[in-house]
Amino acid sequence: MLVLDTDHLSELHYARRLGLQLRERLEASGAAAMTTIVTAEEMLKGRIALAARARTVAEQVESYS
Repeated sequence: MLVLDTDHLSELHYARRLGLQLRERLEASGAAAMTTIVTAEEMLKGRIALAARARTVAEQVESYS
């Protein structure tokens, strides 16, 4: 079992170079990947903060996607 933290999930989400490498390693390992409730809360708080900073409806819609 592999436990992913906020940084791991961010890299996977944005599909940057490190995220793509991480995805390859996770797939190659065959291990189950999961996260903690603390990480889930951090991700949600970040998303809510992004929505709160939105200046236009389009930015707000994007923040929820």
